[in-house]
Amino acid sequence: MLSENWGSVMNASQRPAKADPNKVAKIAILMTDGEFNLSYFDAATVGEVYNDAGKEPTRTAAKTLCTAMRAKGIEIFTIGFDLNEEIARATLQNCASPDTAKIKHFYQAANGTELNQAFQDIAHNIESLALTK
Repeated sequence: MLSENWGSVMNASQRPAKADPNKVAKIAILMTDGEFNLSYFDAATVGEVYNDAGKEPTRTAAKTLCTAMRAKGIEIFTIGFDLNEEIARATLQNCASPDTAKIKHFYQAANGTELNQAFQDIAHNIESLALTK
């Protein structure tokens, strides 16, 4: 629950705070195999969820979502797990927030050890972000 737009489904004390770069860090971690083979974004029926049957390709929907999240001040870390396509890698790199001199936002993992390391690095980066803000 990063968006305050969904706050009405929660009690007032539990609602997401508005983004404020000096006080509130909003961070998303997106992990995928990059296949984008389900079309939940605009599917009207369960049958339309599979095989990219929706009106908008899922990769396009993912790009749109990432752009909208960054525009709302959400910092995005992405992890590609066992990526098989260069286009999947490019999509996740473009989805991630831009790297800084100290913080990497896109990771690739081919196995459990690399996946664990990616999450450890992200946790360290988030901790660093919290301490500097």
